[in-house]
Parts: sequence; structure tokens; C-alpha cells
Amino acid sequence: MEAVFLKLVDLSLAAGWLVLAVLALRLVFRRAPKWVHCLLWGLVGLRLACPVSIESPLSLMPPAWTAIPAAPPVIHNGVAAPGTWANAPLAGALASPAGGNEGVSWLQVLTWVWAVGAAGMLLYALISFLLLERRLATATRLRGTIFQSERVDSPFVLGLFRTAIYLPYDLDAPERDYVLAHEEAHIRRRDHWWKPLGFILLSVYWFHPLLWIAYCFLCRDIEAACDEKVVQALSPEDRRGYSRALLRCTVRRFRVAACPLAFGEVGVKQRVKNVMNYKKPAFWVLLLALLGAGIAAVCLLTDPPAEKQTPDTAALGQVPGGAYVSWQCLYMSPLSSEAPFADSGFRYLVEQDAFTMVYRGSGSVIGNSGESLDGRDGQTSIPVESWEYTDFPYSEEEWAGLFLIQESVIPIQALYRQIGYLPLDESHFLLSPDGALWLGTLGRNPDGSRFLWSIYSLVPEEQMGTAQWYSTPMLSSVLPGFPFSFDMDYTQITADCFSGQLVDFDGEGQPGGATLRLPVGHRLYWVPWRDGMPAAEDMIRFEVKNGDKIVASGTLYITCNPAGTAEPWWANSYTCTLVGTGLRLEQDDRNGGGIIRLWEDRLYDLRGGAVTLSAEELESSVFYTNSTRITVRLSGETASGTVVLKDRTQGGAEIGYLELGSGKTEGVFTALSAARRYQLLWTGSEDCAITVGS
Repeated sequence: MEAVFLKLVDLSLAAGWLVLAVLALRLVFRRAPKWVHCLLWGLVGLRLACPVSIESPLSLMPPAWTAIPAAPPVIHNGVAAPGTWANAPLAGALASPAGGNEGVSWLQVLTWVWAVGAAGMLLYALISFLLLERRLATATRLRGTIFQSERVDSPFVLGLFRTAIYLPYDLDAPERDYVLAHEEAHIRRRDHWWKPLGFILLSVYWFHPLLWIAYCFLCRDIEAACDEKVVQALSPEDRRGYSRALLRCTVRRFRVAACPLAFGEVGVKQRVKNVMNYKKPAFWVLLLALLGAGIAAVCLLTDPPAEKQTPDTAALGQVPGGAYVSWQCLYMSPLSSEAPFADSGFRYLVEQDAFTMVYRGSGSVIGNSGESLDGRDGQTSIPVESWEYTDFPYSEEEWAGLFLIQESVIPIQALYRQIGYLPLDESHFLLSPDGALWLGTLGRNPDGSRFLWSIYSLVPEEQMGTAQWYSTPMLSSVLPGFPFSFDMDYTQITADCFSGQLVDFDGEGQPGGATLRLPVGHRLYWVPWRDGMPAAEDMIRFEVKNGDKIVASGTLYITCNPAGTAEPWWANSYTCTLVGTGLRLEQDDRNGGGIIRLWEDRLYDLRGGAVTLSAEELESSVFYTNSTRITVRLSGETASGTVVLKDRTQGGAEIGYLELGSGKTEGVFTALSAARRYQLLWTGSEDCAITVGS
């Protein structure tokens, strides 16, 4: 509902300028027929009722309308986890708690205030209509659809489809004729439709003061136009009689309402002057007024063309040789045998005139065929003539059509303000949503049409961290293994490698092998020898558990560097890089190896099952899931409160909330994007436990 409110705010801002323009045009065309003024107010209504924006170079509207962003502004620095540190204050500015309730943002409060106000105005109109109908229950028919009642103070028209005219009993015959001519003119002009429609729009946009002014002037112009239609055929003497009828039937108290169309409801003094001074407008005045209305429609019902903005290509890296790795799997086709995992198995090189994908994996380790997604194995280099992005080529419907499962659609047009698109070849393309970098891969159906195979977010390899180690097998005082420490809470680490061996030197003589399980406190050692031959490169896939829960998972890629001239022939240098969502590799200066840390205080992988936390622990926890749903269950006899879901991958944007307690202890967040990191904020009882699962 917040998105609807924000859209209405944008439409009201545009319509506000249009109201000011119409007020100015009313003065310019004050001698034009009053129905032209009503036509101008119709432009305002059309602007308010039409959510579709039409661009025109002739538009006189200001270029931008979105005063309140649909999501908090996000700083993209290429790495999702560090970016959230900078994004937190920005997100808080638009999601600041109201009344001390951390689960409710100011936007939600304003949305509910708007909804209550709109419902209140519509309810007021409905009750007023029902009460009026009740008062008219004793009215007697004069003839046809004309009724009289002693409970009527002034003549009026009532009813949308079964329209009737109601008159007081004390009108004499001449006055009655003038009144009936006026009310019948209302019916012929369909004013009994346009005025309620205007009130409905006013009810929706009640928060904009200029629209109240517009509605008041609309009511005046409707009556003035109807007066003109009647008096243009009257003699001067009849005009005086018509004016006396206006004064006789004046409604002393003006109220903003949808109905009825009362004869003497608004602006009687000015209407009498207009009636007595009426002169048929010259043809050229009418022609100019219609021309002005047409120009106003073209210039004020359209928006200026959006400025073509080129996304920041700094995110791609213009320096030849820049290396990128996958950070998250944002989408994976259900046709793939691969489970969505952050590591795509490739290293991506951005060169001056090429985008090169270097396959680094082995089927026995990462579980695929050893081939890239387009059927070419090893290294694939795609020529690139220009690193300049173009506009995103898909409409929302076309983009959604590329996903085989609609529940997995990433609403990229709604989430990002600026989306750059760079096609690489028939199967690969780059996206730059608000400065980030994504790699998309397309598959082909038997009929030749395309579908989306995968989307990975990419980050510079250097920002994931590196570690180095010198292998000195001739020195017996140094352990012959590349040590990795895990700076996180865990009870067990499971790891596999391909070329070398994994050894638990902290254990009691555990032999090395391709697979290893480590208990808490033990470091992971990689040894580059297997069957007497040193490995030039290797890949270690690891999984960190705390009890039955997966804390983190990732891939370590190890390469052997050429021996330098200052090094002995038997000493090799190894460099390790990391791929893993929420992880960072740092050099361990003390042990000559690497330290693997989490970006967040606590990162739970819901693929390993549900996790139960206290209310205090939940605040500093982040959850990773490949599912499109997250379940939350509350434990505690008197526990109650609100759970707010934030998407940490999108800068901490609030995307949903659940009210738990009072008999409802479980709720589900649905329609989520897979392979994302989410955070849950709890506002409520502190003496409770909260279970989170996927």
C-alpha cells in the first residue's frame, strides 16, 4: 500500500502545477464560455486519474516528480556487505521509527493516515447521501421525475442513473420554470456525474490543498456554465426573473460535498452579475479558448522526456586486467542441475577490448560438468567494442517473461532507478543497476526463443581479500601447509579439495585427503602435494556449521606463483582468493596464511534448517536463503510484537512486516528473491524466542 500512496503523491504533485495553470487560464479566458473552464478542470481530473505518463518534448511540466523514493537511497560500492554500513543511515532517514516503534516507518504511518482520510471522506459522502434520501422519503411527485417536499430548502438534482429533480413547495410558477430549466440543463450536461467524480478524486487526494481549491472552483464553474446555457435564450426581463430565483433559493451554508447539485449552492452573488451582464462570446474568443485548452492538454498532461543517463562505468572497471568474481546468485533457472550458490565457478577479466570468463572449477568439487553455460569449456573471451552501457531494453512484461518461474522474477525496474545494459554476445549480458554489476546468461528454447538461465552479482576480486603463503618443504620447523583460520562461531567445518590435500595439523595425526572435517578451534591446512606431485592450483569448497546450522559457505581458489630470483628453487609462493557471500579473506601475518571472517556479526544460512534466537540475538543476525519465503515462529506464553523484514542485499530496504501474538504465533514472508541476505527486526516482548526458517 505504501507504493500506491507514493504513486498518488507523485500524481498529485504534477496535478498541483496543472491546477495553478488552470487558475491562470481562467483569468486569461474569463470572457470565454464557462464550459471551457469546466473543460480545463477536466484536464486536472484526467491527470489525477491516469497513472500512465506520456512523454512529449512540448511538455511544460517540471522534469522530476518522485519526491519520496519508493525505497531508501542505496550506495553501491561493489561489495554488498560493506555497502550496508553506509546505507544504514540513509535507510533510517526514511524508515525512522514513529512513536518509538522500530517496526513502523514514517512512510507506513503517512500511508495509513492517507487511507483513513480517504475512507473518511467517502464514508461522509455515503452517509450524507443516505440521510438525504431518508429525508426525501415523503416527497410527492409533481410530474415525471420532478418531486416536491416540505423538507427541501432549495431545488437540486439527485441521482446518478435514476436522476430526479426535487423542489420546495413554496416556489411560484415563474420561479419553478427558471429552476427546472437550470436543473434540466445540469442533467443534459451530465453534471450529476462529473461533480461526484470530482469528489471521489478529491477524497483520494485529500492531502493536497490545491486540489481542494480546484474542487471549489469546479463547482462554481459547473453552476456558471449551466446558468449560461439557460440565460442565453432568455430576454432581459426573464434574466431578472432568473436572478430573483437565484436569490430566492440561495443555500446559506456551503459545504464541500459530492451531491446534490443545488440551484443556489455556490457563488450566487457572482452568478447574478454574470446572468445580468451576459453577452454571447465572440467566435474568435471561443476559438482562442479552445486552442488554449488544446495547448494546455498537450503541454500539461504530458511529461518531459526522461534524460538519458549513462550508468557509472566505474563499476565495471576500465583498467585492462581488472578481475571480478561472483558475489551472489540472484537467480538460477529451475532447469539447471546446480543449486543456486554464490560461486559461479568463473573468474571474470575485464580487458580493454574483451570480457573473459575463466573457468576455475572441477566437476568433482563444485558439481558441474566443467563447461561454461554456453557449452564452451576452459576460457571464453568475448570481444567488446565499447564498454558504454545502453538503456535497459526490456519492458516489465518482457523481463518477467524471461523467467521460467514467475515467483522468482526480480523486479529490477521497481528496485532500481538507473539500469545500464551491455550485451556481450547472444548468451551473455551485463547489467548495471544503480552502479552495481550483474552478469546475466540466457538459454535457448527448442523454438529458438530465449529464457533467463542465471544472474550473478559480481564484485572486484580484490575486495573479497587475498592471502599468501610460502611453501618451504626443506625447513622441517615449518608446517608444510597453507593455514586458514575461521573467525566465527562454529562447531564443525567440512571441506573438499581437488588437486592437493587437506590436513588437520591441529589434530592428533589425522591423515590428509581430498575431504576433511574439522572440529571447533582447528585450522584448515592445505598441502600442495598429492601422490608426490605439487599442485599448481587448487580449489577448496568449505562449509561452516554451528551445530546443525550452516554459518557460512564458500570457495577458496589457490594458485602457485612463479618462483622469484631471490627464492630458492624449492620454495613456492601461493596466492589464495575467496568467493562467498558475506565473507572476507584477510592475510594472517602471524601464521602466514589466511583468516576468513564474516561481514556481519552473525550470518545464518537457512539452507541448513531453521534457527531459534532470542529477541536480543535477532537484532544482530543476518539470514541467507535460496528460498522465496521466510517463516517466523514466536515462542512464549505472553509474547507479542512486530517483525519487520529488511533486504540487506538492497541496502536494508524494508519489504514487509508481520504482527505476531494474540493467538497468532507464526507468519510467512512470501514472494522474496532467492539468494539474498535478509534481516529481521523485532519490536515487542523481550522474553521470547523467535524461530526463523525458509
